[in-house]
Amino acid sequence: MNRAKVGDVFGRNTVLEVHGRKAVVKCSCGSPARATSISNLLSGGPNQSCGCWRKERMLTKNPNPEKIGDGSRAYASWVSMMRRCGLTQTGGRAAPTKDTRRYLEKGITVHPAWIHYAQFLQDMGPCPPGYSLDRFPNRSGSYEPGNCRWATINEQNRNRDFCVELAFEGKTQTLTEWAREVNISRHVLERRLKEGWLIALALTFPHERRGC
Repeated sequence: MNRAKVGDVFGRNTVLEVHGRKAVVKCSCGSPARATSISNLLSGGPNQSCGCWRKERMLTKNPNPEKIGDGSRAYASWVSMMRRCGLTQTGGRAAPTKDTRRYLEKGITVHPAWIHYAQFLQDMGPCPPGYSLDRFPNRSGSYEPGNCRWATINEQNRNRDFCVELAFEGKTQTLTEWAREVNISRHVLERRLKEGWLIALALTFPHERRGC
């Protein structure tokens, strides 16, 4: 004897159709209708939804079980961010490394909400191909909403602590970009500036291999 009929509600599932021992149900989370056995509906537990209930419980009990990772570039960046700041994927303390100590000495931390990968992904969105996580506009700031972006390698290089920019004839570029434009090595350009050369002279004076 069937103990389920159209309109019955089992947890988050509402029965739309009944066919013998099978039923078509719709979850209240909005996922597509699906077929399941009536015995599953009657058994309760994880069968009371399309799976959304179980995932929510996982996130509540443990914010970041490894199985929640989606294998994406965003997830890999999140794991690296957590590691740099001395955190495991579950939000606990990780064994300190050289990088961890450097970040902690600078006071760089992860925003409490971003300890949850789901919230990090919601705030940052998917990571585009060729991009990675960058703290910007405050390079010395923490990993938090409003201070992070997806950036290319060139954009990140411009944002490094050692990055030096020069303004010349209304144009501002890094040392590396200027060296490339005027066809001299970055080392030579950097040495000229350290020796007190004027920017205009450092950028325009011809360079020979045996000296400058």
